[in-house]
Amino acid sequence: MDATENKRANRNETSLWDGLCLKFREYLDFTQKKLQSDRLEIVNQKGETITFQKALTDIIVTYKLNGTVEKTWKFPFWVALNTAYKNIDEYYRSELQAKASIKHVAEMWRISNSRHLTNEEITAISSNRVVKSQYGLSVEFYMKKGGVIYIPLLDKNKLSENAEINLQEAQILTLSKEGEKDIYRIKV
Repeated sequence: MDATENKRANRNETSLWDGLCLKFREYLDFTQKKLQSDRLEIVNQKGETITFQKALTDIIVTYKLNGTVEKTWKFPFWVALNTAYKNIDEYYRSELQAKASIKHVAEMWRISNSRHLTNEEITAISSNRVVKSQYGLSVEFYMKKGGVIYIPLLDKNKLSENAEINLQEAQILTLSKEGEKDIYRIKV
């Protein structure tokens, strides 16, 4: 490699590296976690990490989901920026993004228990109605011994405000999520 080729290779290395860093620094829902002269790391809330690493003759791009390597790309410095970007972007959007979303949803609230109201609970309730609340719609239970209890409806229910629910058919769902206290919802 003569001096001219060396200069051209160095310019391509810099432009591909700088271009990838600029294009991916704020990519979709990712944010920059780390930027060094030879390394860029971007992350998002779904446990996804994309790392760009300058190697001796290539730029290596690694995609990880929850710490597990799912895909690696290797681009020689002479590859055009748009080619590298398009290759990563198209593969990410078609293959990886959906996979991450499924795993992320799995980390959301899950139904850990489902049960009908007990006879004791039903007899303790004097009346109920659906009301608007900060959670969408909730069921307002008026207790025979006084007091009111509110339990949000599961968002899939299609009841209207002021409707009364059938206590015999209603279910109480317990939703769990790692690191959070259980929450309760009513399903009709």
